[in-house]
This record gives sequence, C-alpha cells and structure tokens, in this order.
Amino acid sequence: MTCEFTFEEFVDDEEAPPYAILSHTWEAEEMSYQEMLHSTYNIKIRAKAGFRKVKKCARMAFENGYKYIWVDTISIDKTSSSELTEAINSMYRWYRGAKVCYAYLADISPDTPVSEMGRSRWFTRGWTLQELIAPRRLEFLSNDWSRISSKHSLCRPLSRITGIRPSILIGRDPSIASIAERMSWASRRQTKRPEDRAYCLLGIFDVHMPMLYGEGAEKAFLRLQEEIMKSSDDHSIFAWTVPGASRGCYRGLLARSPEEFRESFRVKRVDNHSYGDEFSVTNKGLRIKLRLRRVDDEEGLYLATLNCHNQYDMPMGIYLKKITTKGREFARVMVNTIEEVDRDISPTSDTRVIFIRQKITIPPHHPVDRLHGIAFPNISSLEMECQANAEWDSEERCLRFLEGADGWCAAFTFERRIPMSSSIVRQKYAVVIGYSCGQLWGEEFDKDEVPDWKERYLDGPLTLKGSQLLFPTWTWPELLNMKATRTLKADCDVLQYLFDFEWDFDHQLDY
Repeated sequence: MTCEFTFEEFVDDEEAPPYAILSHTWEAEEMSYQEMLHSTYNIKIRAKAGFRKVKKCARMAFENGYKYIWVDTISIDKTSSSELTEAINSMYRWYRGAKVCYAYLADISPDTPVSEMGRSRWFTRGWTLQELIAPRRLEFLSNDWSRISSKHSLCRPLSRITGIRPSILIGRDPSIASIAERMSWASRRQTKRPEDRAYCLLGIFDVHMPMLYGEGAEKAFLRLQEEIMKSSDDHSIFAWTVPGASRGCYRGLLARSPEEFRESFRVKRVDNHSYGDEFSVTNKGLRIKLRLRRVDDEEGLYLATLNCHNQYDMPMGIYLKKITTKGREFARVMVNTIEEVDRDISPTSDTRVIFIRQKITIPPHHPVDRLHGIAFPNISSLEMECQANAEWDSEERCLRFLEGADGWCAAFTFERRIPMSSSIVRQKYAVVIGYSCGQLWGEEFDKDEVPDWKERYLDGPLTLKGSQLLFPTWTWPELLNMKATRTLKADCDVLQYLFDFEWDFDHQLDY
C-alpha cells in the first residue's frame, strides 16, 4: 500500500518492493480491509482511531524511505476464509521479509523506563510472539510514536521478559530451540479467539495447516502438534506437565495447551540415533518406540525415557501405565512431574513399540484404582466452564478423579440466560469443590465474587491449615443441591458417582 493509501498486490515475495510492517495489539475502532477501500471520502472512517494508527505508521515508513506498509487489520480481507488461511500461514514469512517492523506499544508512554517496558500488553498476546522473533529489524515505539529502542539493543532485557534466548531474538533460527522450549514462550500468552493460541504458532514451528474456527482451542493445539510431528522427531514435544494434577489423571502423550509447557523452557533436544524409529499418529493412537523401565508390577507403571535432556544434560522420563492386558496400549499418568533418568539404568530398560491414544478410554475389567466422577447434563439455558487440576472431559462434561486422591480442586462457573420482557439477563454463579485431608469440601460464590475463584484456589497457595480445612465440608448429596445416584457402568468395573444437576437460581435473581 502506497502513502496515498491505495492497495497493490504482489503474488510473488521476490517481486515485492521494500516495505515496513506494523506489529500492534488490537484496540477499539480498528480498521478493516473494506473500510480502508472507502476511506478516501468517508469522514467517519477517517475519524476512527484505527485510521489514525495506519496513517501514523505510513508517515513513519515514508520518513524512513519506504513507500509501502503492511498492516494486518487492513491488508487481509477477513471476509474471505481462504485469504485469511493463506495470510495466517504466511504471516511469519511476511514479517521476516519486511525491511523494518514497527512494534507500537499503545500503553507505554515516552518517559517509561526500559525496565518497565515488559508490562505492556504487547508482551502478553499470542500473535506478537512471531512478530517479535521473525523481523530482522524491529523498532519499538511508544504511544506517541516516538522511538524507544531496537530489538538488537534490547535483546537482554527482552530475553528476561519473554524467556527467548538473545541469539534467537537477534536473528538465529528458532528451530535451534527444542519444541518444548518454543512452546514455553507461548505458555503465558493469550489470544482473543481460543483457536488462535495454536494458529499463532505456525510460523514458530514452520508448519502449515487450515484454520477451522469453531473447533476449539484443544483440538486446534492437538492438530498443531500433529503437524509438528510430521517433520520433527524431537521428543521434547512430550515433555509437558500439569502442576497440581491428581494421581488419577490419565492423559495421552500430547499437551492440551501451550500452558502445559510453562516449566519446559530448559528442555533440550538430543540427536540420538538409537531412537531412530519415527513416531506417527495411527488409528490405534500415537505409535512410538520408547525405552520402558517397570516401576510397579502391581499397578503396571513404567518410566519411559524420552530422547531429550534437562538443563543438567540428564535424560528425562515420563510415567506411563499399561491399560490393556494383552495389547500395547498405554496412558500417561502422574502428569504433574517429569523425572530425571539415571544414565546407568537406561541400558536395562526394555525398548518397545507402544500405542497411546490422545483420548483415553479405560477398557473393561482394567485393574485401575476406583475412579469417581461428577457429570453434568447438557442444559441449553445453562452455560458452564470448569478449571480443575483433576481430569475434566469437556465433551462428556465430567470431572474424574481417583478414590482417595487428595489435593484435587475444581472450580465451576455457571451462566444462565433468563429471558425478560425486553432483554435476556445473564446470571452468573460459581462453586469450587475439592478433596483434601480425606474430606470433600466446597464453597459457593455469588455473582460479585465469581472473578476471584481461579486465582484463589487453582493458582494460589494450598488452602489448608494443618489438617483443618478452611472451608465447610460437604457430603455428596449436599453438593450443589444435586441428587446423588451411584451406578456401575455395564461394560466396565470403574465406579462413578453421577449427579443430576439441579441448581436453583431463583434466589439469585434481582427483579
């Protein structure tokens, strides 16, 4: 796009003229491609904050000798799904090909010390991760468009803010870092659309895949990992953890979100040809060859050595549990930890090919610990969300945990849509339940307290005082005014507690 605000399209990257590119966080009144087409004579459009942002970017580029700029808000026709998919898959390359990238920090004033630059929202967003790494030259700008400094000059403080190695910030290929390390860069970043937590990482891992908005964050992230595995044999993709997860958590080999790689920033890739067999996704699950050492004969527990090392250059291992008596199907368990494997015992391990499904189904008559669950029926007028350190199945709407497993906690938020005469009232409520010190406990929240539950229970310290609970203990029938029915599944000896959800919101309504 020239400084006269007209569009030009270049099909071949080699034919594109020198251009500047903008990195920013989206705000109110952003421009669209369609609005920019009609901006010349439309006073309302030209008065938008988004138009002023484009104009400022164009002016800066022109002053630096560039006649073209690329801005994501206006340079992509988002009404075309094919164009949006192509743009997202090409974004890293376009930022890499720009002569300069302007990183506009809308919430940083010119007098803000460099030491406080990290509090900018720009460092918390998913899309700006590749926009930081890809450009060869990046200039940081304050909210009045004055220059702060360059990426090269700030590589050390930027490394402390982002967790990214200085060498990668100044131009080395991100692939020198393990998959786990790269995932950790995104572990604290958020996106407006849930699927974008996966899509914004395509360029970081040099993979391509179609955009399927509506598939959900977990499925999008699973597809991303499957694409990565097609071109990489790096075992660090399996080196994720879920801190605080209960012993009764059965998982597949792949993570559910970048957040599960938060503690994996020191994991190193190892090129060990003794792990020469490829791993692949089959109709029986992920097929992989691993060294297994039996840890507990009675429980069928194994420690599997991964082909990656920790910061001390020691092999890393994860716990697997066999879930079929005759077959080769396993599940990952004890997902809250990754073990350091003694080099001396590795040769005694049994190398074998196994299968691990991503969605674990416990087979009939499998000798596992007794499993309990809280299940919720699908009520059209009631939306719910669960955050837990136990096993939450969003499709089955069921929380599962082992009998006697101490220390699990789950927070449920409910939102009911209530039709009124002229509008729909949205009523919120939250309940937190847990099992500690051999007792079930719970606490209710009214609508004003709902925002506080996650930090208090799941991210905060253990809320116990010795063996005395700080919260009222409940019996199962009392829990959430549910009617308890204990049933035995016909095809499995896994015992579950199933509850019919009957919450009465009437006392919460303000008419």
